[in-house]
Amino acid sequence: PGYTRYSMFYSPLKHPIYRSIWLAALCSNIGTWIHTVTASLLMAKLNSSVTIIALVQVAAMLPILLFAIPGGVLGDFYDRRTIVIYTYSFMSMIAFLMAIATYAGYMTDWVLLSSLFLLSTGLAINQPASQAIISTILPTAEVKQAAVLANLSFNFSRSIGPAIAGFCYASLGPACLFTVNAISFLAIIFVFRAKVSSDTKSKHPFSFNLLTKGFTDGWFFLKELALFRFIICKSIWYFTLASSVYALLPYMVIIHNKMSDHDLGLITGAIGIGAVINASLIHRLRLAVSDHMMTTISMLVTAFTIIGLSQLHSFSYLIIDMLFFGWAWSMAVSTFNGTLQADFPNQIRSRLVGIYFASFAAAQAIGAYLSGHLVEHFGTTDAMILLASVLFVLGLYYYFAKQPALTTSLIIENT
Repeated sequence: PGYTRYSMFYSPLKHPIYRSIWLAALCSNIGTWIHTVTASLLMAKLNSSVTIIALVQVAAMLPILLFAIPGGVLGDFYDRRTIVIYTYSFMSMIAFLMAIATYAGYMTDWVLLSSLFLLSTGLAINQPASQAIISTILPTAEVKQAAVLANLSFNFSRSIGPAIAGFCYASLGPACLFTVNAISFLAIIFVFRAKVSSDTKSKHPFSFNLLTKGFTDGWFFLKELALFRFIICKSIWYFTLASSVYALLPYMVIIHNKMSDHDLGLITGAIGIGAVINASLIHRLRLAVSDHMMTTISMLVTAFTIIGLSQLHSFSYLIIDMLFFGWAWSMAVSTFNGTLQADFPNQIRSRLVGIYFASFAAAQAIGAYLSGHLVEHFGTTDAMILLASVLFVLGLYYYFAKQPALTTSLIIENT
């Protein structure tokens, strides 16, 4: 709705406030990926235990499961701009303290894990509010394309950040790279302070009763809003099964196909290029099919790319396979996210995004474990064909399923 054939994929960037936020978020995302890779490299030097090293990912994901939904509640009842500024300030402070501790020689494995947990806590509380703000500074017709551009920023930074960290770790050291991340947060803090207005209607005195009501309403929406429940269930199915590609790609490239680390980097980079393709095409595709059909197409295409990953042994063919996967994954992420930001009322968006964000993290964690477990029991090829088959059958089911309509009156009566 609201899209015209004259809309371009970069249309949201024509708005000065959104353009400033997008560029600042890109800098922050690059800094975050530099920090993530640096933390993994540093942990490998601090403690060689496989279990401890694996806890780096746990420390990054667990806060999202614990605090994304509370963050959504805060974002609906309190000033979102203030939440974003305070959480980014907190994250910048933690990154600076990590740099100081590392430089001074006080960094240990458990200090590193605790710091990563605190950083991810700030991110979990931040995201529902920051994403809901975007939907209020753009015309409704461009909110979904803004979600596409946000996904493009994430994938672009994922290509650049790890490369910078890998290249500079030995020469600059982890303390310097942690400092770079801390500084990257300052850009987005400045933009929100200078260009984004406070949401005065959301200011309430702090109250545990209000927070409790927010939690209760959030679960009410999940239970009673058929459209929201439909989107969450569909996204959980997709991300649980599709995340097997991210989990198994290093194994398939390096061990199964006996390729080099350089090959893995290029094949992984193809996923990011797929996101660029999605950003340039999705605004045209949206003119022809519904959001529901686009995520269904993502499910079907991803099923074929999982089979391709299990059957293809040529570097060139794997590049093409990951291009299609990157396109399908990015289309699913941006469409699910854009629908929540554009199609639901502003007063409940943060809670809906919080539930979606927590579901997204949980699905990826379950999918990574599930894919590894299936490979151990059934072998690589059979396990991936099984995952692809389930995803393809689900895609067919959703192809014929009718997406529920949004019941706005039910929301107004209970908020």
